[in-house]
Amino acid sequence: MLVNPVPPRMIETWEKVPFNTLTDKIIIKVDGLVVESTCITLTMKNGVTYRIIHHSECCELVYLQDICGDINDILHHRIVSAVEASSEAIPDGDDDSSSWTFYRIATNFGTTLVLRWYGSSNGCYSETADLEILVKREPYIPNHERYLQ
Repeated sequence: MLVNPVPPRMIETWEKVPFNTLTDKIIIKVDGLVVESTCITLTMKNGVTYRIIHHSECCELVYLQDICGDINDILHHRIVSAVEASSEAIPDGDDDSSSWTFYRIATNFGTTLVLRWYGSSNGCYSETADLEILVKREPYIPNHERYLQ
């Protein structure tokens, strides 16, 4: 019988979750929060990591266009509301379609941060960013001692 004595490495994957998943969480660290960013990473007090990101498929452009509020005003405070809302925008240049997506985070401290993302495309591709959670899983390794007991 083969036994692999090396412990399995955790597999990390990103999984899409609804934006309101952030409700009741406490953000302690933010990376990538600058205008024209395409990815913002949020670290929670419980150690869980989220990111707001757009995965480009082909011919679309999606980025953070505006930040309303101060990130320091929501850090270390419980999120009481996390809302996503979209609306059409006037297309720039040669694009057939464009939209705004607003991500509003409100805390129990009474502070709010609004992230306005702009997306444009030929109308065939997503123009929004997604909230994703970093999931860590132990892989299944055939003949590993853990599974042979």
